[in-house]
Amino acid sequence: MANELTQIVAPSLGHISGRLQPVGWSAPDGSYVICLGADQDDWVVDTWPGFRLGINGVYPTGFAGGETLQIAVGIVGATQTITFLATDQTLAQVVDRINATLTDASASDVEGELKIAATARGQESRLEIVGGTGMVQLGHRAATGVGYGGLKVGDWFGFSQTINLTPVTMLTFSAKFRQPANTDIKFSLSVFFDGFQVDSIEPDAGDEIDAVTRAINASGFGGNVSVEFRIEAVPA
Repeated sequence: MANELTQIVAPSLGHISGRLQPVGWSAPDGSYVICLGADQDDWVVDTWPGFRLGINGVYPTGFAGGETLQIAVGIVGATQTITFLATDQTLAQVVDRINATLTDASASDVEGELKIAATARGQESRLEIVGGTGMVQLGHRAATGVGYGGLKVGDWFGFSQTINLTPVTMLTFSAKFRQPANTDIKFSLSVFFDGFQVDSIEPDAGDEIDAVTRAINASGFGGNVSVEFRIEAVPA
C-alpha cells in the first residue's frame, strides 16, 4: 500500500482539506502519492477578464458621425475615447472601430450584443464603461466589470511530512496529475527537502501524468527530513 499524504494546506488560498487520492487509483507500494485534477476537476479554477456586455443595443446605430464611447482599462487606467463615423452602422463595424483604437482590451460580437473585455485576467482586471454620447445606443451604461481569479500565478497548495531518509538514498513518489488545457494558468508539482527544491514536474497543457514513479536522490539529507509536495500556479 502506498503512503498517502492526506493533509492539504493552502496558506495562500486559506484552504485546508483532506485526501486527494481518487477512489480506485493506487500507486506502487512504498511510494508517496499526490493527485491533482484526477477525479476532481474542481481543483482547477480558471480566471477571466473584467468585461461589459451590452443589452438591447440598436443596430443600425443611426450614428451621424462624432458619437463617442469612453472606456477605461485597468484599476487606474486612463479613459480612452472611441469616436465613431457615420459609416459605423452595424455591430461588426462598431467592433472594428473600437478595436482599431482601444488598447489593453478588445470588442467582440456576442450573440448580437457588444462585448468589451480587458486583455488582463484575474482579480486585478478591470473594464469600465465611463460614458460617451453613443453609449446607450450600443446597449451600455456607465459601470465597471471586474475579473475573476480563483487562482493566480504564485498561489500554491501542498502538504509536508517528516520522513526518515537515513536508511535510503532514494525517495520515490507517484503522481496522478492532469494539466488543464483551457486556462491561462498552468500548475507545477515541486518537491522540497527541508526547504530546498529537489524536483519539479510541469506537464504541457492537456497532458496527464498517471501513476508515474519518480525517484529523487536523497543523499545528503539523512535523518528526519521535512518533505514537502507543492502544487503551484505558474504562467501558461
